[in-house]
Amino acid sequence: MADVIIFLSTKQIAGKPNLYLRDSHGNNGVGSIVTKVKGGDSVFWIIDNDMAVDKFEIITTADDDCIYSAKPFQISPSQWSAVIQGDLTTGIDTYDVRYTKDQKSKINDPKLIVVPPEED
Repeated sequence: MADVIIFLSTKQIAGKPNLYLRDSHGNNGVGSIVTKVKGGDSVFWIIDNDMAVDKFEIITTADDDCIYSAKPFQISPSQWSAVIQGDLTTGIDTYDVRYTKDQKSKINDPKLIVVPPEED
């Protein structure tokens, strides 16, 4: 069981700000990334200092294959958290990062993939 951190910031592309994500495993990308987690891991979504947003939410799928022990919850205006079900060895969630910046709402769809304990 480990802490997995996903940092959110903005990156200018063609003169426009885009969501840029990087995780504590070294994955990064514009708009979306795939982050591997294991059963029992705690996931934290944290806004980097350079991303000034008006509102920020993590929205998960509501189906029966939910990978979380409880839905992600807001810790502070710039941080959300969730815990992956401890007994899971496989699973996937394409969650939404919803945020409002400069009175414009944006949605991106990164993924969390649950992998067996022996896999990195």
